[in-house]
Amino acid sequence: MPRSLPTLANLELSLPSPHILMVRMNRPAALNAFDSGLHNDMVDAMKWYEAEDDIWCCVLTGTGRAFSAGNDLVELSKIGRPEQQRRKRGLDELGFGGLTNRRGLNKPIIAAVNGIAMGGGMELAMACDIIIASDKSRFALPETRVGLSPGAGGAANLHRLIGYHNAMYLIMTAKHISSQEAKWYGLVQEVVPDDKLLETALSLAETIVGNSPDGVRASKAQARHGREVGWIRANLETNGLPETVAMMKGENAVEGPKAFAQKRKPDWRPLAPLPKL
Repeated sequence: MPRSLPTLANLELSLPSPHILMVRMNRPAALNAFDSGLHNDMVDAMKWYEAEDDIWCCVLTGTGRAFSAGNDLVELSKIGRPEQQRRKRGLDELGFGGLTNRRGLNKPIIAAVNGIAMGGGMELAMACDIIIASDKSRFALPETRVGLSPGAGGAANLHRLIGYHNAMYLIMTAKHISSQEAKWYGLVQEVVPDDKLLETALSLAETIVGNSPDGVRASKAQARHGREVGWIRANLETNGLPETVAMMKGENAVEGPKAFAQKRKPDWRPLAPLPKL
């Protein structure tokens, strides 16, 4: 059983189904824009999620009419220059919202984009593994309009997801796009009616947790490693990744084939501990 959920001022955390964590950003009056408080709460929530061996999937969404409008520019204007802002929030270590630079969290995260996803909000969704979007949602990287660049993964990562020229088109123009356009680009995997968004995201999460948690975690680690180092080197190094080692030594690697042979549903065990390599 997981530990009690942390109480965080700017987030609503819940366990809507076995093995699933739902995180709702909860600054609706500010369109869930990230001030220091929301950033720090997200860091704490993801730390809790990472540590819980019996929580296997996370759904991230927003309260109100926005997923997230990105940085709280009112707060940033009071902090000073961008380098001071990054130091104050600890953005260099874990990135925007504690996710965009985070390397150790290899459990799946589904972004359920319920409305506006602008700037850091879009980059936060990009840092998730799957994006389900409401038909009312809109996406943009508008940083160039306010004297900045999309430095929380927008410029560095968007071209990997939708191609270089498409990424430059959206970044340099600061163009707003609909959820259907985002799906056409390949950024969003599914667009659903607004009132079906959470139902769809939770159904997807339930499908994921129906699979081996060790297998899912290892698959994400292997995919991320391949994206970082190239597929040839990644193929050579896959079996040495901590998540792969844990999977192969864990109970679920035995339970899965056994359940298949016996024509029954697997009884998955909590995530196997990661080895110290």
